[in-house]
Amino acid sequence: MKKIISAVALILCIALSCCFAVACSPDYGNEIENLKNQIGELEEIKIELEEVKNENNSLKDELEEIKNSQDNVFWTEKQEYSQNETMTVYYGNIAVFKIKICEDNPETKAGYDSVNCGFYITSLITDVWAGDIVKSSYFDYDNEVALNTAEYNNSICKKGVSTFIGGIFKCELSDNFISATHIKLIICVPGVPFPMAHFKITKITVV
Repeated sequence: MKKIISAVALILCIALSCCFAVACSPDYGNEIENLKNQIGELEEIKIELEEVKNENNSLKDELEEIKNSQDNVFWTEKQEYSQNETMTVYYGNIAVFKIKICEDNPETKAGYDSVNCGFYITSLITDVWAGDIVKSSYFDYDNEVALNTAEYNNSICKKGVSTFIGGIFKCELSDNFISATHIKLIICVPGVPFPMAHFKITKITVV
């Protein structure tokens, strides 16, 4: 019995000696160092992920602010429309009216001091004054501007009806307008001279 106990004790001593030797071996030390480095890298990744998460949360907040602000402003589906497209204007999430440039407009003649450009406007929710919609519109052409000087005191756009509304845009000289390479008809926020969207003009009728 004593011999068996002694043998077991001897085996345990040898096993412990082996473990101690392995623990103190250079290879095991390198593994520990590698693990420490990996832990450090994981900590850095964790910090980066936290930063990304914070940025995403910040972007979500900004998008929410934009959405909330959009609920109380006029806006269009895009900033630029072709000359033949119809621009739909929204207030919040409600489409309120549509604007289309009249066929063969804008129109002018050489040596003149204005450009004619009419609109077809369809109000979608109620009757509105034309001046509230297009009075502030203007042409931007090669760093020059032609303002809308038409009067709209008695011009009403009926709900659901495509209504013709004229426009007279004063310029220094129509020749500059006719020869311009970049022409935009700027549509402003209703009642405010603040650009909302524009029609890109590619064709002018010269009479």
